[in-house]
Amino acid sequence: MDEATTAMQDRNYSEAGRLLKKALPLAEKSGDALDRFETLTALGCALAAGTEKKQAEGVFCRALAFTFLSDELGVEQFGTCTASLANVYFDLERFDESRTTALKALEILDSTNLEDRTMALMPIETLIKLNLRLNEYEEAAALMSSAVSLLERYPSPQKAIFIPALAKRAAQIPESIRRSYEAKWGILQQETVMPVLSGSR
Repeated sequence: MDEATTAMQDRNYSEAGRLLKKALPLAEKSGDALDRFETLTALGCALAAGTEKKQAEGVFCRALAFTFLSDELGVEQFGTCTASLANVYFDLERFDESRTTALKALEILDSTNLEDRTMALMPIETLIKLNLRLNEYEEAAALMSSAVSLLERYPSPQKAIFIPALAKRAAQIPESIRRSYEAKWGILQQETVMPVLSGSR
């Protein structure tokens, strides 16, 4: 997994996929449900980040099915995997399925007392991307406010990833709409992402 993680960080997705496909049979034989689930979802992420979106869909569906079969896995795994699947549907331009699946993931992750409440940002970001793609800018802005609220209320080890990603999406909202919300999006105005927003004007 360490080599696969390094390959993902280097954006060598084909190599990461190759390594994870090799690691999967070992994870399945280990008897460790979490290890098997994490290997499956890491493989799905590698395939989705590369050019094998359709294969990624199959892998995430397989991981979802596994969450039902294992007593060791719970709502967090089911919710985050559902969110990943929604993102794959978006990449495949299956927008209705993406929206339905993302809303399902959001309901699961937002209503559960997870240690990291910002897990709900995964489906929220997919919904924002979807609304932007469909020119539904007011909906995207409202979701952006929900995302910012989560980031402000709960600490997250993923904050350094989510903030630049959300700032990039915010910059795609027309200024006439964004102007009404930007005062509430202070957390996106950090030095590392300020050029993204200011450069869009």
